[in-house]
Amino acid sequence: MTSYLTECYNVKSPESMHNMKIVVINFFLSFLLLNSYLSNVYGNSVLPLKEPVHIISYGIYEMVPEVSDGKTSQKSDDIGYPRFIEQTDKIPAKLGTRFGFSFAVFGLDRYENGEKIALRRVIKHPSITSKTGVASTGHEYMENYEVLHGAVVGGTGYLLEKHEELVPGKWTFEYWLEGNRLLSKSFEVFKPSN
Repeated sequence: MTSYLTECYNVKSPESMHNMKIVVINFFLSFLLLNSYLSNVYGNSVLPLKEPVHIISYGIYEMVPEVSDGKTSQKSDDIGYPRFIEQTDKIPAKLGTRFGFSFAVFGLDRYENGEKIALRRVIKHPSITSKTGVASTGHEYMENYEVLHGAVVGGTGYLLEKHEELVPGKWTFEYWLEGNRLLSKSFEVFKPSN
């Protein structure tokens, strides 16, 4: 090991060799501790009981238009990528307000790298009555995500674009995999004072 460190890092003095060994030993000890921690957390369980799910960011966001060949896309408000403006659970009921979150699900090692998995997205919201008189308290549909290195990264959101959607109350977004709820995130939509 001494000659390897000497060659790779051009270590010249006994003192610098000692320091390098300490760095290497600390690295391996950190690796072993991390490996032990991850084994205790993940074990060999099946989703979703012990697998970590993280909400990366949440709140109010805007869509940044796609730029291709120096030209901005004008096709749709939904083309582009989300840029979060404010992290908050409190959402003003104003036309044009977008809110949502991004997430990561780890521990999907039982799926092949590149395999698509179907997650069921469920949105629950206060009763909204459409212009045709149909009332709704939510909806759901399936979304496909690609597993990369045992993880899925995604996001969801909602655009308040109709007057009938400006109803105060709790909005909850859920993602489900094979009948098990992976995550749930709630927002409180409120009527702004002005």
